[in-house]
Amino acid sequence: MTESFKSVGKLVNSKDSVSSFQTQLGVEKWSQSWILVEGKTYLIKAYLFDKDHNQILLGKNVEFSHFIDKKYLKLLETNLIGNELIVTVDKHDHSHEAVHAHKSIFKCNLKEIKT
Repeated sequence: MTESFKSVGKLVNSKDSVSSFQTQLGVEKWSQSWILVEGKTYLIKAYLFDKDHNQILLGKNVEFSHFIDKKYLKLLETNLIGNELIVTVDKHDHSHEAVHAHKSIFKCNLKEIKT
């Protein structure tokens, strides 16, 4: 994802319609679990499902809120409704030992459905 982000340059981030960073960056496959690597760039995407686990298509009338632990992540971009975020993992001096976040470093919630 880091190379895709660098090669695209400036992402289209419309204030009138929902821009898909996933499409612009050419991200096709998603992993269910992943390890964050310091200095790398990642796309985080939130989905919305109904009670029967059907994915709901998102439009500009939906708004998400998010929390990012700034100790670990730096927010670079967010789209109009806040369901796609591009972040980089901050580097830490930890003597080449693995760093474990013992809490959630990212949370996303449905904030509002505008009518």
